[in-house]
Amino acid sequence: MHELNETGDTPFEFNVNDEYDVDRAKQLFEKKLTEGFTAYYVDPFGIEEGEMSEFDPQAGKIIFAPPVKAGYPSPPEG
Repeated sequence: MHELNETGDTPFEFNVNDEYDVDRAKQLFEKKLTEGFTAYYVDPFGIEEGEMSEFDPQAGKIIFAPPVKAGYPSPPEG
């Protein structure tokens, strides 16, 4: 999984064969959706396959795009 943000691309690696890793990845997926990010599945060739609303550890590469306001990414809060 990769989060696109103001610093660029923040990766989050997990092992699909490790139950603990998959649980952590699912929690992060749900947190990012709650924060307004949009999750996209990307195939092995880098082609966007579509938006995701539920976590699938077998999906391959997942990219989180930040929330957009008025055509621009929202500024970081804080």
